[in-house]
Amino acid sequence: MRFLFFFPFIFISSTMKDCDLVSIQINGNEKGSIKVERYIIYKEDSLSVKPLNNRDFVVRIKNINGKVDIQKSEDDSVRLRYEVKKRKKSQIFGDKFKVKESDSSKGVEFTVEKSKNYVVDITLKIPAIGKLETKNVNGSISFDGDVDKCNLSTTNGSISINGKGQFFTNTVNGSISGDIIPTDDSEFKSVNGDIDISLIGDDLSVSASVANGELQISGFDKVNKTGRGTRKKAEAIVGNGKIDVNVASTNGAVYINRR
Repeated sequence: MRFLFFFPFIFISSTMKDCDLVSIQINGNEKGSIKVERYIIYKEDSLSVKPLNNRDFVVRIKNINGKVDIQKSEDDSVRLRYEVKKRKKSQIFGDKFKVKESDSSKGVEFTVEKSKNYVVDITLKIPAIGKLETKNVNGSISFDGDVDKCNLSTTNGSISINGKGQFFTNTVNGSISGDIIPTDDSEFKSVNGDIDISLIGDDLSVSASVANGELQISGFDKVNKTGRGTRKKAEAIVGNGKIDVNVASTNGAVYINRR
């Protein structure tokens, strides 16, 4: 299938074939300019895939500027929708935006390669699947779902989680929060930001540390705190402690509550 969209001084094209790599590029007309008074949507698109086997299905998302919102699907399909818009008031002189995507019954990959003057907001709806990898640069990530293994990372933005799975979560400048059911060893790390999470489970072993901030842990059978000044560490356990959870913030507080 081939789609063509026309805006003043803007040409948008996309080519889509089942299970093939898709490239989409938006180029501003270098001979003219468009004055942008507010956020303008340049493109909206979506894809839908029915997994052959949910637990073997893999989704990988990479974004540069914009939020990533991951939600529970209403059925067994994986649906991804993205909206492209101008990031700030400016003029367009040859601005470029580029996306690559591929999808099949075994997985979905969606990568924003160029978006210097654009914001790409992504909404992903998924059933319980095997693996999710989401990387962002400037923007938040929110997750609500059930994934066997989930990797969430952003450079500048917060991460919120409400779900079940094995989580590897990292942000440089931002907070981490949520209600989490860890099904296997997990970690939550922030360089500059607070971590405030509730852990749901009866057999957890938690290692937590802060370099500059407050450290509080509650709801465990045993808690052992060590450290001096602003540097603090804590070990906590409930039940047999078979699932290890590592939580660390360099410049920020850590609050962990088990329920």
